[in-house]
Amino acid sequence: MSDKDYSAIKEVRYTRIVRYICEAAIDLVSKYPADVVTIKMITTKSEVSKQTFYNHFVDKYALYDYIFYHDINDVLSEYTPHDVIVELLPRIFREKMDFYKSLALVGTYNNLYNFFFDYMNDYFYSVVEEYYGKGNITPTIAFGVKMFSKMIVNCFMLFLRDDETTSQGTLEEMGRDIYASVPESIAPAIKR
Repeated sequence: MSDKDYSAIKEVRYTRIVRYICEAAIDLVSKYPADVVTIKMITTKSEVSKQTFYNHFVDKYALYDYIFYHDINDVLSEYTPHDVIVELLPRIFREKMDFYKSLALVGTYNNLYNFFFDYMNDYFYSVVEEYYGKGNITPTIAFGVKMFSKMIVNCFMLFLRDDETTSQGTLEEMGRDIYASVPESIAPAIKR
């Protein structure tokens, strides 16, 4: 067997193990509060050893970040800013509503908020930078991106923390309201 074949087999195995771990975590966190779910519960459900878990993730919060990152990153480039806000984010949160609600309710786990904000801020900054050109981002435009990203994250996090907001239309309606509130300083780049 060549080194190339061996590398391909290792990659497939790595991907499969990570998928098992992620599926187990999503299932468990959808049923139990995220802070109650342990690595032992995840490894038992995914049928991998604790060492295998730690070979892939530093802790359960790194795993949660990984899941969120891949939910968004795998499809982000296929969407316009409008569709990210009105379609993609509502779909991601609806498909794994119990998982994300559990994460949002953990007071000590700020990573979802911070990670979500950083990701949205980077995404919209790149959209604005593409429109205005590198080096042409004024402080007002940068501030507009930051405030818009905070608004998106705050709205979705509040939605996830509120038990009364579970209808399917609510997420899309919220996305449309957010999109309608794009700050003037970045509207030409976001709404093109």
